[in-house]
Amino acid sequence: MAVSRSERAYELLRGDLLDNRWVDGTVLSAYALAEELAMSRTPVSVALKRLERDGLVEIVPQVGCRVVGRTAEAVVEALRIRAALEGLAAESAAECVTEQQVRGLRALLLDSERAARDSDEAGCEEADRAFHEALVRIAGQPQLERLIRDVWLLNDHHLGQLRRRFVAARVCASLDEHRRIVETLEAHEPAAARLAAEGHLRAAAADFERLFRSEQAQAQAQDRAVAGL
Repeated sequence: MAVSRSERAYELLRGDLLDNRWVDGTVLSAYALAEELAMSRTPVSVALKRLERDGLVEIVPQVGCRVVGRTAEAVVEALRIRAALEGLAAESAAECVTEQQVRGLRALLLDSERAARDSDEAGCEEADRAFHEALVRIAGQPQLERLIRDVWLLNDHHLGQLRRRFVAARVCASLDEHRRIVETLEAHEPAAARLAAEGHLRAAAADFERLFRSEQAQAQAQDRAVAGL
């Protein structure tokens, strides 16, 4: 099936936003973007409205479309929303998971272990996302999966360039938490699986708050050092 112009504009602009092409607060012109993408303004405007629903931009009357600022609060909020939604997914997965699917999850744990052993930040990030995607697929809840993917998108945007380093920084803790999730799935314990998945992402939210505060303190210390020169 042919991809519509608005869909193509949406995918391209979403990719640019997630790749941090524009700094926070940048005002985007639908006219300029349409010219860049070699299409009329209508599909670009439709794409921007979708991106606003995703939480990546905001449309300001008489101003234009502005890139939403990334904040620590938004990351923590998204992780807590993920905790609730992925907890539901884990609960459903525990009710229907097969032995083959459990083996697949354990193989992904081995990928994470290898990436951690090799200090491979990109590998840690890929293995982490693959684990969560597999868990959500096993649940077999299409509406829930769509909601979760929307939150992933927002979470990735607000984490920005910190995402890979954050995932790598807590890979050991995540591995233990992922193992616990797999154990509860294999035992077909829905309530325990839900608690394990929720606990994993709530712990990630708490760790991110600590990391962000540490980053802020270091930046402030460097600014003071430079000012004192």
